[in-house]
Amino acid sequence: MEYLFVALGGSLGAVARLGVIRWAERSLRYVFPFATFVVNATGSFMAGFLFPLFAMAGLPDGARLFLATGFLGAYTTFSAFSIETVNLFRAERWGEGFLNLGANVAIGLAAAAAGWFLGRAAVMAFGGPDR
Repeated sequence: MEYLFVALGGSLGAVARLGVIRWAERSLRYVFPFATFVVNATGSFMAGFLFPLFAMAGLPDGARLFLATGFLGAYTTFSAFSIETVNLFRAERWGEGFLNLGANVAIGLAAAAAGWFLGRAAVMAFGGPDR
C-alpha cells in the first residue's frame, strides 16, 4: 500500500509541476529558470507547512507518503535546478547563474520556514499540542 500512496502522489505532483512549467513559460520573462524556481519555492513552502501537521497533528503515514514523498517528491526538482545553474555558468552567464543559485537557496529556505510557521499556527489554532 505504501508504494501505491507514493505512486499516486507522485503522479499528481508530476502533473502539477508540468502545469507550473507551462504557466511560467507563457507568463514570465526569462531572466533565469523561473519555472524551476517557482516549483521549488512553492514546494518548499508546502513541505514546511506539512511538517508540523505530520509531527504535531499526527497525520497518518499514508498521508505523509502521498503528500511529502509522492507529490512533493515529483513536484520539486533539485536536478533541474542543478543542471540549469550549470548551463548558465557554462554559457558564461555568471550573473544569472549566481542569481539562480542564491535565489533558489534563499527563497527555498525562507519559503520552508514560512510554511512551517503557518503550519504550526494552523495546528495550534485547531487545538494541537505545543511541541
